[in-house]
Amino acid sequence: MENISSEKYDLLKEVLSHYDFTVKKIIPIRSAYYVETDQKLFCLKEFKHNPDKAERTYKITKFLIDQNFTNVPDYYLTREGERVIYCSNRFYYLTEWIDGREANFKNIVEFQDTIQILAEYNNRLKNIDLHFERIKDKELNLLIDYKKKIKMLKDYKKLYNRNRGQNKVNDIYVQNIDKSLLLARRCLKILKDSHYLKLHKISLLNKQCIHDSIYYQNILIDINQKYYIIDLDSTRYGMRIYDLGKLLRRTISAAKHHFEMGEIRKTIQIYHEASPISKDELSILYSIIAFPHKFWKLGKKRFINHKPWSEEKFLRKVRRHSENLDKQLLILDTMDK
Repeated sequence: MENISSEKYDLLKEVLSHYDFTVKKIIPIRSAYYVETDQKLFCLKEFKHNPDKAERTYKITKFLIDQNFTNVPDYYLTREGERVIYCSNRFYYLTEWIDGREANFKNIVEFQDTIQILAEYNNRLKNIDLHFERIKDKELNLLIDYKKKIKMLKDYKKLYNRNRGQNKVNDIYVQNIDKSLLLARRCLKILKDSHYLKLHKISLLNKQCIHDSIYYQNILIDINQKYYIIDLDSTRYGMRIYDLGKLLRRTISAAKHHFEMGEIRKTIQIYHEASPISKDELSILYSIIAFPHKFWKLGKKRFINHKPWSEEKFLRKVRRHSENLDKQLLILDTMDK
């Protein structure tokens, strides 16, 4: 037992007793448990609410494997054929353990290989009936999302103006709000000009699924250089281009990554070759990449949620996300070139 209480270990042993193997070791790793057995290695996932998450993960995993997409960890049932185990106010499910490492997005080759796998993943996840999944159209609608965030950016400025003479963090943030609003409004206009609502509705009719949480932590590479997409819990209906846009936006915004426009275009071309992107979809993609989501989110943490970060941490982040606004404006400026 490493980094786990004896009480918790016994509880997990009880959960795992529903499977046909003998447990040798259980180690907590991030949001899961590494389980060594007399047969093979497994990953035990634990969550508090909504057993539909496990049902969704199982259904999507099996659907992908049936489509000959084996770049996801397989799902294991109990000896009684159950997908989920409920024990001590927690839900559990079991998948194979991928013995590998997280993708390194500083390495442009690994990043672009990830894009290739993502395109294949998105291609496979069509016409899948998540009958237990409630589709909340408003949550998936970027037009509504952008309008809400533009209003909130304006509200942050009003909150600042009511409390003048604050500090350096707030001053720098508010000095950049007008630039973020310019960027956000341009992204909104691009959506309106791109037949977004029509394409959005088509994706829902086609039951197109997206991962919705693609980042380096959810891409594993095994010793044979095979790439795996993990943590399918957030999968939901939506436009496939959203996965690519969100991944590019997060990667471009990260302090440790620096991609030139040529590399961004090449990355989009790699996805396009595996999963063709229409002209309207390309416009939508650029609006997702360029939208000042990180800047908006930082403002929410600062002015609404009052995140208990140090001023030094806030200052570091506000400088970085303010600098990123220029990168995102450049992306829009070069979009049609």
